[in-house]
Amino acid sequence: MRTLFPKQYDMISELAKLEKLMPSYTGLLRKLSIVIRNKVWKKSDEKRLAVVLGSCNQIFKALVDTYGDQIEILEMYVEYLTEYKDKYSGYDLSVYYNSVQAHIQIFKTQNLVKEHWRQINPYFRKEYAKEDLLSKDLTEILDDFFDNIVRVCPEEFFVTMNNKKLKFLSRGRRGIWDKKEDLAAPSIEIAKKNNIINRWNPPDRRYLYLTGKEHNGNDVETISEELRAKTGETITVASFKFIGDNNFKILDLDYETITRQEIFNFVEDYEKNQVKEIISKVCTESYVPTKNEIMKQIKLRENKTVWLANTFVGKLLLKELCDAIFVPLDDNLDNEEKDKCYKSFHILAEYLEKRGYKGICYPSTRMRLIGKTGRNIVLFDADSAEAIEESFETFVK
Repeated sequence: MRTLFPKQYDMISELAKLEKLMPSYTGLLRKLSIVIRNKVWKKSDEKRLAVVLGSCNQIFKALVDTYGDQIEILEMYVEYLTEYKDKYSGYDLSVYYNSVQAHIQIFKTQNLVKEHWRQINPYFRKEYAKEDLLSKDLTEILDDFFDNIVRVCPEEFFVTMNNKKLKFLSRGRRGIWDKKEDLAAPSIEIAKKNNIINRWNPPDRRYLYLTGKEHNGNDVETISEELRAKTGETITVASFKFIGDNNFKILDLDYETITRQEIFNFVEDYEKNQVKEIISKVCTESYVPTKNEIMKQIKLRENKTVWLANTFVGKLLLKELCDAIFVPLDDNLDNEEKDKCYKSFHILAEYLEKRGYKGICYPSTRMRLIGKTGRNIVLFDADSAEAIEESFETFVK
């Protein structure tokens, strides 16, 4: 029997329904909607696309009502649109849907990393039933990282005194000061007395916090933001120099300006250069190589291939970790809440210190709040660097 008044589908209304399908994943749904609006719609029959979207919205709304907001439902939605693209378009739309699927995978990975980060924190770990705990905790994953990946390519994951990231170090303090002791890390007693709670050091440890730049000059803006300085406040800033062991290693967790695509591009470019090397050698020696000879050349570069694979996996792991954990805290949190939020950082710092590393290079979340980037350094030995008195300057924010 034919419907007397068949349902009329409208693209705008169907896209609006799509964006409201799962409140927990509004951002990802919005990305899918934008791809459909800006890319897919142009290469589709509008009426047929609206009908397919209408069917999807009905089917997946029923799934959401039954199972709740599940990221897998969103994955199925995108897979459905990809699989049935012939119903509304004569073009290959995979490249557009692949971009959405990539965002979904990043989202899932970030959630998994955040779960690992949360579960090493004793404040939050006790909220989980035993069966809900992950099979490996974050420190066990990091053991694998250091023992298997870093062992192959340590230069890719650490900064040393000669690295440009540590070339120009600074530190600031509210008020006017003129002695190097004035800008040293406060004692544990003073920190406890003034309720100072920092990101990395536990209450019973004294670490030194610095900012780092790759060019000369004090990083006044980053220091000002890290101090939460108010307009009109005076701060003293000085350059710092290392006075401790010169053979130290600091773990580089500063992935703020490195994108995932750049990490993938690095691998692709490296592989292309490897192929060029082989071709160049063959051309220089002016002969037609056999398959065995080409395989021999590849075998000779096996160490480079292993190095590349480990570098790629390691950088991608640290990128995911850094994107998940370096988020600004609400300024209104009290000390008890700050301590809860920072506990995972304290555990990670103690873990790294036990492995013999001397500090961490990491991004400034305070600068991110104002749409800029900054670099921080924390040294586990608070006396391994000191202020240069000739460099003292005062600034008014």
